[in-house]
Amino acid sequence: MLELLKKNGPTLSMAMLVLIGLMLATGPALAGDKEDFDITAIYASHGDAKAQFRLGRMYATGTGTNQDLPQAASWYKKAAEQGDMESQYQLATMYDTGKGIPQNFTEALFWYDKATEQEHPTAKLNSDKIRNDIAVLQISAEQGKAEDQFTLGKMYTNGNGVPHDDKLAAEWYKKAAEQGHAGAQCSFGFSYAEGKGVPKDYNEAIAWYRKAAEKGEAEAQYKLGNMYHTGRGVPQSGIDAYAWLSLAASQGYDIAVKNKSFARSLLTPEQQTQAQALAAELQAMIDSKKP
Repeated sequence: MLELLKKNGPTLSMAMLVLIGLMLATGPALAGDKEDFDITAIYASHGDAKAQFRLGRMYATGTGTNQDLPQAASWYKKAAEQGDMESQYQLATMYDTGKGIPQNFTEALFWYDKATEQEHPTAKLNSDKIRNDIAVLQISAEQGKAEDQFTLGKMYTNGNGVPHDDKLAAEWYKKAAEQGHAGAQCSFGFSYAEGKGVPKDYNEAIAWYRKAAEKGEAEAQYKLGNMYHTGRGVPQSGIDAYAWLSLAASQGYDIAVKNKSFARSLLTPEQQTQAQALAAELQAMIDSKKP
């Protein structure tokens, strides 16, 4: 049957379509998981929304195939865009939880609302919870909690649950950065380095990167090392670049791990020794500041 379906696709007779539809509905009772998956995949690829939803669920649960949550999200989205209510809900849930795809409250709200329009029984409860959580976060940030100020800044940067707004993002990063939040200091430095929400200013970027880097923030250490490598805001220095990249790499910061070897290759053996000594000195200074 599978070979017949592959050959003829959706042009099969009505009787055959009814039989295949029954297989899709009943699952392994009439077809094994693998054949059920293969048949579903063929119909999904021809644009059948119910098959696309079913294929998404099979990827989500690992039925008839290996579990693959990004693939599940992809098929749910195809069906959701055709108006399939359950796919809209499942896709919203994945965006809401960040399970299998990057968490994105804006997308979650969009698809929950679409499912709500079709009277999904729980979609509105979930969308209301997201909106309430954002409102609570906003209040907490306004009351001065640095972590929530930083989180709100990231949400404005990414347009995640709130409209994208670099200016508001920078304002919230600044509030948290001034309270000593290392992540916010790094993000505020990036705002200055790229001119996002504030005028581009490499000197300010360096100042905020350094504050965060000296607290042990790996991303800031990498960014500071990169500024030394390119000579933006500071005199170009391969020794300083390698030292800061080494510290970030020692914390497993991926891009620093990749760039560390290249930075080292630009140094003479004597400079490499100096850079390693500087890295050790910087690490000792960072350790001495820890509570």
